[in-house]
Order: sequence, then structure tokens, then C-alpha cells
Amino acid sequence: MAEDFLNLVDFAAYLRAGGVGAMPTDTVPGLVCLPEYAEQIYALKGRDEHKPLILLGAAAADLAFYTAPWRSEWTDLAERGWPGALTLVLPAGGRVPAAVHRGGRTVGVRIPNHPDTCALLAKTGPLASTSANRSGQPVLSEPQAIRRTFAGVALLAGTYRGSGTASTVVRWKDDGWQVLRQGDFKL
Repeated sequence: MAEDFLNLVDFAAYLRAGGVGAMPTDTVPGLVCLPEYAEQIYALKGRDEHKPLILLGAAAADLAFYTAPWRSEWTDLAERGWPGALTLVLPAGGRVPAAVHRGGRTVGVRIPNHPDTCALLAKTGPLASTSANRSGQPVLSEPQAIRRTFAGVALLAGTYRGSGTASTVVRWKDDGWQVLRQGDFKL
């Protein structure tokens, strides 16, 4: 399946059929699938079964579908960091598939700042995502390396030149934001 890069329409159809694909983002390339197929990413990547995935979306309204009711404090930070290298970990709503948040009470959400990725997300809706690498290994930044490591995974055609740094991840707690991972975005 992964002999060539797939165009946007074919890649979206591949994901809708239950496939896991690789795509560029503004940070590092990611492995993605529709949220209901998230279990496949764990098997493919060898990911710790307790480590959640994040949801990428084209718009805050798409992601709000998966969170608890949206709060003004979240909007303030989202407006500063989206689209971009900021992942918000928020209380999960009841619509998040358990395979995404692994039975936890939170869900990570992000709107990337990459034209190919945003065009895809506008077609598919939110996608479950993680960096393109085997768990515990360095992130794969080149499509050829992704193809060698994850044989059979489709690649979205596009520019795979992100910042090379994973997104900043912050978690909402009742008293404010807690930085879980520092990336390019600064609070």
C-alpha cells in the first residue's frame, strides 16, 4: 500500500477504511487514524498501553466535541497557541473512544499549523495521533525512514519539514495550567 505517497482524497479514504497513516505536521511527522481505530496505533508502534494519544483537529469546535464543556481559560490559551505547537490536555467528554484516552479522564487536543495536515483534518474530522516512531526511539522525520519502519502504512503526500520539536503539552487543573512537556510554544 505504501509504494507511493497518497493524495489528500485517497489518504482520507484510506483512513476512513480503518487504515493507519503517516503525515507531516508543523512539529514532527505523526502516525494517525480515525479515533475509533486508535488501537491499531498501539500495536503498530509498540506503545505503552496506558499512554494516551492526542486528537488533532482543524478547528476548536471539532475538538470541543471530545472535551468537557469548553471554558474561557481554555479559549484564552488556545487562541494564543492554535494553530501551532500546543497540545492542551483537558477533561474528556463522553465521546472520546477509550482507545484514545486509555480510560483516563483527560484528552489531549491540538490544531496543527501545517497546510497539508489542516486540509486533511478538514476532510476527515479529528484524528488520533502520535509521533512517527517506535516507542522509546527517536522520532522519524523523513518519509523514507517512516516507510522502512512501518511497512504498509500509507504516507500523505506533502512537505515533511516541521520544526523537529514535539509540541508543548499543558494540562488543565482547577488552579491553572501545568506544563507536562516543553516544546517550541512558550506559556
